[in-house]
Amino acid sequence: MSTQKIDQQAELWLQILTSEKSGELLGAAMKNVADNLSMMTGREITVDPPVLKSIPLSELLEHGAESPEAETVGIYLLIEGDLHGQSLLIFGLTDALYLVDMLMGEEPGTTQEMDEVAQSAMAEIGNISLASFLNVLSDKTGHSIVPSPPAVIIDMAASILAAVAANTMEFTADQLIILDTAFKDAGRVIQTKFWVIPNMETNIIQYFKTK
Repeated sequence: MSTQKIDQQAELWLQILTSEKSGELLGAAMKNVADNLSMMTGREITVDPPVLKSIPLSELLEHGAESPEAETVGIYLLIEGDLHGQSLLIFGLTDALYLVDMLMGEEPGTTQEMDEVAQSAMAEIGNISLASFLNVLSDKTGHSIVPSPPAVIIDMAASILAAVAANTMEFTADQLIILDTAFKDAGRVIQTKFWVIPNMETNIIQYFKTK
């Protein structure tokens, strides 16, 4: 990527994450996620306001998993277009099966395993979530920002997060900037991590290290 392109991306990420209206912009993006998930599942789903965090890569696991060895469903997508980054949704297996039942209009407990149909449903949840988030950013900034097709990963939480850390190391040294939030529906808290991870260039990393 050219130096000019890197500088343009850095400026746009800073605009989104640190401007006076960033809270309003990110809140609107998360509300759009909640609205579209609610429409998709036929249940009222809310999304917590996003929290901006700067964490060392070495601490990624403790931020992303209460139990590193727990069976976990991860949905991984890339952010492409005028901005580059990653997104990861992390669900415990029980909550993932619960979401599949919601999406399929089944009683909770109907889906017992993450088979091909269930994985397809989770992929759609990931796709709708990130697309809903990015659509607001795109509308407000006038830039093309789109998600890649989703990849569903079923593994221990530690393994999923290790893969994300390895990919992140390709574009940053030892620091990670994440937007962190969680989903809830009217009946229960859905233990979720919804991370938006900008591809951080050095000047942005240094900015956050001084905060």
